[in-house]
Amino acid sequence: MNFINTKVFSSNDLKLMWGVDGNSFKKRVSYNIKTWKIIKLRKGLYVLSSFIDDLDFQDIFSLANIIYTPSYISYETVTQKEWLTFQDYNRIFVASNYTKEINISKLELDIEFIKLPEWLLLEPIGLVNKWNYTIATPERAVCDILYRSGNYYFDNLESINWKLLEEIWEVYSNYKKKVYKLVLLLKKQHEQMAEYS
Repeated sequence: MNFINTKVFSSNDLKLMWGVDGNSFKKRVSYNIKTWKIIKLRKGLYVLSSFIDDLDFQDIFSLANIIYTPSYISYETVTQKEWLTFQDYNRIFVASNYTKEINISKLELDIEFIKLPEWLLLEPIGLVNKWNYTIATPERAVCDILYRSGNYYFDNLESINWKLLEEIWEVYSNYKKKVYKLVLLLKKQHEQMAEYS
């Protein structure tokens, strides 16, 4: 982890940065919270107090990735960011080992973790490591959504790299054949819409 530009830390990050463990670590965390140097967001998750009101989307994505490992930003967070869906979601969607909703009240932030099998979480195709977080490409996010939801309406598929989507969906369809059929249907719908425009 690159600590130079980091505003959000896990307990393990702080242990590495401070070089302390056990009771020494607990005392140091307690002191830093009491002196307002860090703010506890939830168990094992902290933010530098001077940045609590200045977190950008990269910090929020990093925070979401820290909570559960392995995990990556995906689903509607990516499709909205990449203009594949136009609906506004007031939460971050994360692929993870768990299905759980977490509210971080100090940031007025909701994070929804959606379970994928671990072998799929660890599959690197369509994942990009950025700054201090991992995020799905639009093509991977589409496959994640189809894997989770079955049929789904996307508002705009112009920016999709269909070759990459096909490579990713082959990995997913080994596990769930319906993803293969849904991507074929999606591609056909996209081609028909392109003919009319």
